[in-house]
Amino acid sequence: MYVNIIKSVFMKRQEKLNFIETFLLTRQAGASRAEIARAMGVHRSTVSRCIDDLSIYVPVAEDEHKRLLINKYEYLNNIKLTLHEVFALYLSSRLLSLSFGPYSPHMYSSLIKLAQAAGRVSPLMGKFIKLSAEYALPCRKENWKNKIKILETITIAWAENKKVNIKYKSKKSSDIHKYTVSVYFMEPYTAGHSIYMFGQTEGESIIRTFRTDRIIEAVITDQLYSLPEDFDFQKLFSNAWRIWDTGGKIEQIIIRFSKKVTERVMETKWHQGQKIKKQRDGTILFSVEITEPLEMVPWIMGWGSDAEVLEPESLRDFMRKEARKLGEMYG
Repeated sequence: MYVNIIKSVFMKRQEKLNFIETFLLTRQAGASRAEIARAMGVHRSTVSRCIDDLSIYVPVAEDEHKRLLINKYEYLNNIKLTLHEVFALYLSSRLLSLSFGPYSPHMYSSLIKLAQAAGRVSPLMGKFIKLSAEYALPCRKENWKNKIKILETITIAWAENKKVNIKYKSKKSSDIHKYTVSVYFMEPYTAGHSIYMFGQTEGESIIRTFRTDRIIEAVITDQLYSLPEDFDFQKLFSNAWRIWDTGGKIEQIIIRFSKKVTERVMETKWHQGQKIKKQRDGTILFSVEITEPLEMVPWIMGWGSDAEVLEPESLRDFMRKEARKLGEMYG
């Protein structure tokens, strides 16, 4: 009976700590002890005692206005994963490290933590994930240090819903452009071995894309923003092959694949709107509708002579010119 009483008191205490932790995490400006006490229906002295206990494992800070906040950049999220969920996250991290190079210390540390989690139930899997983490070791090259800092700055701006001032290097010239951006989301782009930032710039109503390794400076502002109520993440990419949506005319792309690669093409879902028609001669016709055909060029060229662009004529003509250049190069 005595044990049950202690257990009951402990659980009530833990529930209070959990409540305060969640309460502070959901308030960007933090909260005073009085506000927390009112929300919990307890005295402020109770809150103060709970804060002392909570601070042992949660990074609680107090600002100059006596408001309590949780340092979200030191805060460790507690998540419980099944073995299959660990494996899914491992594959994602592994793909990211292979596609974007060994420059992120966060990529490395996340793989190490996954290895520890997997190792509890499968020492073999944990050991392998730990070994693969070595491929994601932070790069010590000076030019990558600034890239990491910029990515960290953008991540914090996104997490806090604060606009960020950036200096962006033009793709076509050496010009540097300045933008104030509301970061909507970030997206890895394997075809370009890069990470893109999507957001709205001040004075414009369209969503712009920024390749993060072309950002040479990023500074967080105090200006808050919120996502538009009609923002649709899936719709944004529905007319793009991957991430390029010009907002222009939708064009139908038709590619004939030789029978040598039909199984390989058909076993993968390349685009959410793709259509495949089998032909009597063993070939297949692959079609999609997108606004920027040129984004498909690297993928098409990867199939070599087993892929022939039939439509549109503009893309077919582009591929014809590229084939002619290759012929001259190797001829």
